[in-house]
Amino acid sequence: MRQVKIVVSCLFLVVCCLGCAKTVTTKTTYGSEMVVEVKLRGNADIINSRYFMVLSSSPAFKVPLPPPNNIADEFLSVGDLPQQGSLESYYTNYYSTWSGFIELNNNGYYISKGPFVYNTTSTQEVLSDFETASSTLNFSFRLEKIFGSSVPDTIYFDLITVDYPLSDFKRTKDLIYSPVPSIQKYSGAETSGSDSSDPSLDADLDIISWKVLIQ
Repeated sequence: MRQVKIVVSCLFLVVCCLGCAKTVTTKTTYGSEMVVEVKLRGNADIINSRYFMVLSSSPAFKVPLPPPNNIADEFLSVGDLPQQGSLESYYTNYYSTWSGFIELNNNGYYISKGPFVYNTTSTQEVLSDFETASSTLNFSFRLEKIFGSSVPDTIYFDLITVDYPLSDFKRTKDLIYSPVPSIQKYSGAETSGSDSSDPSLDADLDIISWKVLIQ
């Protein structure tokens, strides 16, 4: 009988301890910086071409597509004048859907934060230099530089190469097609992709792989 009482007492203590145990909740850590790597089939040509990363809080953002999907609109850095048509239409159809963008041109990497409004001058901030010819584009930036204090849980983006002659039509050449890539804002999130080479494109405009990391 005494042994039974001891066993019952022990079980009672176990139940009490389990009832008092606290539930441990894992806290999500959000990242503050995005790190991007893009690999091209050939070395980047920052004199005749430009390279963009467009970011948005919505998967419905729009960019000018390459032919045959689009033959009328150029891919322009915000504020550059089109060869034909209305500059205002670019703000209505494209720039108004962007949260911001990164641009690599012959002066290096630049970052621009939206919203982009017609007849309002947007500013570009120097991000980093592009020092030597390379087939790999590497850059990083703080998410607040694009989204301010309200970084969305899911960040949508596209990577675009553009043939950018000084006084001629600026044509989208390569980008990441649907579905629109995205990444969560928590620290350690990573997404990547690859694409088969396209012999119809100049090597410097042909994206073959990419990777995006939040840290």
